[in-house]
Amino acid sequence: MSCMAASTLATVTHALTTALLAELDIHADLAADRLCPAVPSRLNYVHWIEDIVGDVADAHGLDIGTGSVAVYAVLACALHPRWTMVGTDIDGDAIALAEAVLSKTASAGDVRNIAARVELRHTAAPSPLIPDSTFDFVICNPPFYASQAEREQCAADKQTPHEQVAATATELYTPGGEVAFVRQMIDESVHRSVGWATSMVGRLASIGELVAYLRQQRISNYALAEFVQGKTRRWALAWSLGPRRLPDAAARPRAKALARWLPASNERVLKGAPFNSVCQLHEWLATLPTLAPTSVHLVDHDDGVLLTLFERCWTRDARRRRAQPQPQARPYCVCTSHAH
Repeated sequence: MSCMAASTLATVTHALTTALLAELDIHADLAADRLCPAVPSRLNYVHWIEDIVGDVADAHGLDIGTGSVAVYAVLACALHPRWTMVGTDIDGDAIALAEAVLSKTASAGDVRNIAARVELRHTAAPSPLIPDSTFDFVICNPPFYASQAEREQCAADKQTPHEQVAATATELYTPGGEVAFVRQMIDESVHRSVGWATSMVGRLASIGELVAYLRQQRISNYALAEFVQGKTRRWALAWSLGPRRLPDAAARPRAKALARWLPASNERVLKGAPFNSVCQLHEWLATLPTLAPTSVHLVDHDDGVLLTLFERCWTRDARRRRAQPQPQARPYCVCTSHAH
């Protein structure tokens, strides 16, 4: 591609991105030497976060490596009027540019109150990726490559090499590449108050390495996603140390390439069970010797029943405790059970 053609494409891409952001009341002047965030692909990731978070109306999120537009933070707040976000970056210039986006958005009216709900923080490289605060979710699009040489090799390996987009070194490279970056996130999340930590992944092979690391750390509560936008394909990983389990639609994509790394299913289909309503289902569950009547919570949905287990009700110790009063417990796991 000639320099003139590349310049024209970059101009069109910047104009399109600016227009799409403006449709969401986000007003940005995009820097020519920075990554230009493709809004549709970023929205794919944010919509997956919505599936993960569920019905938490006042969700508080963290965007690691928020970049010069703080794109995930502002998109999340644009779509959810009660969400708040913290965006962090080790690049002080990126934070300054993102602050300018918030300032311009605020001065343009900001009917969604986006700027007031996004906090930006400049962090130093040795600092933890995840601050010692409470977050409902973490979102991250880490640098994909360990070095320029690795980036050039990846481009050479592609059958149809993509144009080398404008970007800074901090946007492209990190020691050890994306696998080392996400592994650090996993290590830190064990000691932080995070509902669900997630990260984008640029290469399919990285998913296998990261799932193996999760299993090594005995973290079985995780989810995968595949995002396809035009010719671009990306993947994402989410994990949690909490009790809430995700339905298969959010955790187990149908992409064949991910089949070997999928988490265990959290859904069960009950066929021919003797019930026609939630009340009858609850009565039927109460007859099971391994399930205490007070240990479940059922909510009727159009596509099935949400079943919440509040204890390990199938063990011998659980059966002994069942005879004695118990305080209200936090959920052991939450899953969707489709009744047919």
